[in-house]
Amino acid sequence: MARDTDIVPEGYQSLLGDLKERITAAQGRAALSVNRELIALYWQIGHAIQIRQEEYGWGARVIARLSSDLRHMFPDMKGFSPRNLQLYLCTFCLPTTCCGSSSAETTTYRA
Repeated sequence: MARDTDIVPEGYQSLLGDLKERITAAQGRAALSVNRELIALYWQIGHAIQIRQEEYGWGARVIARLSSDLRHMFPDMKGFSPRNLQLYLCTFCLPTTCCGSSSAETTTYRA
């Protein structure tokens, strides 16, 4: 005996295919949107760190502390390692002034 779920009415496969395409396209747009937002967030993080470093003379120890605090506040989110925060920061300054420079690595922590 056939069940209602075994019966495929006319036009059903076409509808299913259309919905599959729409869902797949929406998933792709959502992923692009998320990536776009994350890139903007990382840019903002780097910019905010750069401003504070210039204003207060913060060094690498602050980045390590900030990394620890952010990972504690957002345990399910990735991207807050000290290395990543330094990478975000380096997006906003010349390599000679922060990325790989000995002054950025040796500046002491100031609370």
